[in-house]
Amino acid sequence: MKKIRNLTSLVLALALSLALCIPAFAAETNCGTEVYDLGNGVIVTLAV
Repeated sequence: MKKIRNLTSLVLALALSLALCIPAFAAETNCGTEVYDLGNGVIVTLAV
């Protein structure tokens, strides 16, 4: 009985985590990027 309860808790926790991830992956990214060359092979990319 204890293993079934632990398994149910794990499944519900995974379902909740996946449900919370859906809006994060659905978000649109309309931000622009700026690229700076700092010299010596260092390139910085900023999302604005």
